[in-house]
Amino acid sequence: MNRVGATKRLGVVAFLVFTFGPFGASPVAGSCAGPTLSVITGEQEVHPGSVITIEGRWFGDDCYDSIRPPSDEGIIGMPWRDIAIVLVQGSREHLVATGNAGAGYDFSVDVTVPSVAEIGAMSVTANLPAQGAYNDWSVSADQEIQVTAGESSTPVAVARFGPIETVEPLVYYSPIGLVNTSPSDLDSLFDGLSGIWLALGMLAVGFLAGRKLSRQSARS
Repeated sequence: MNRVGATKRLGVVAFLVFTFGPFGASPVAGSCAGPTLSVITGEQEVHPGSVITIEGRWFGDDCYDSIRPPSDEGIIGMPWRDIAIVLVQGSREHLVATGNAGAGYDFSVDVTVPSVAEIGAMSVTANLPAQGAYNDWSVSADQEIQVTAGESSTPVAVARFGPIETVEPLVYYSPIGLVNTSPSDLDSLFDGLSGIWLALGMLAVGFLAGRKLSRQSARS
């Protein structure tokens, strides 16, 4: 056997496999995005009674970075539910909002700085209950709030955000990255691509077999 020719044939097959994936296999995601929390104040300093906006992204309860997600889940599982937003000063925590992440694993909520807030730095944290593949844990915003002097006698109600019912995630993985689509549409896409990979594999096998027959004919 011609070792150079065999090496070339193996190279062609390896190129097809790594470029288009194993024939009939489902594509996989490269990595999962973790939850992030951000604070929008509109001003550098706030006081009791000020309204600030808290936004969350990628609040999903699982991570499918090496396998295809179940048909009713997205690349990071299901949107997280029963999230508690608290403002933290030292050992004191002030609950200001509760709710659920939306279909895109995100949320946005306006909260009021409570009247009992003290002068100084205040951090924002999202407390997450155990769900999916994770135990209970917390996510904190990188940005701290600077509370200045001031008083507010206005009672602060705990805000509510996100859908009440469990929602189906709309962010799924595709061969071109994260897309917004439905599970049924995504399944059709995967099935179509599996057929393409199979056809390319058969084409590669036929090409290599033809090359082999041609060389055998030339030698005889």
